[in-house]
Amino acid sequence: MQGIFPALKVKYYEKTAIITELLPLGAVLKYGLMSDNGHLIFRFENYSYFDVTPFGYAMFHYMICAVTTTITAMLSLLWIFFGKKRQTPITVLSAIALAMSAVPYIIMTFNVFTVIISALLAAVLVISVVMQIKHE
Repeated sequence: MQGIFPALKVKYYEKTAIITELLPLGAVLKYGLMSDNGHLIFRFENYSYFDVTPFGYAMFHYMICAVTTTITAMLSLLWIFFGKKRQTPITVLSAIALAMSAVPYIIMTFNVFTVIISALLAAVLVISVVMQIKHE
């Protein structure tokens, strides 16, 4: 029973990350608009990570992060109930989700919800790596 508690922590962080990704505030798109006097003005709009609008504007990382987080949550749920085998797929998908959540920092389109999602995914990855090391 002792080994299941870190897995439940992972599940809690994953659920919180998915709920935050569902909110229409996480994914930020930056639109450049030309004003009447010729200056470029940027307008920021927020969307859900699961919304297809950022995907249509070639911001694929939001959807990839949301899908990999959801798959990681489902795999960790299966891992808790059905087996204590290797946790490598959960660790790899957590790392992919964390990498995709770091892309907004590179292109400077992030807000507080993006930071929260990245922190939650980093916690999932750290706990997953620690559980993998303890399992071996």
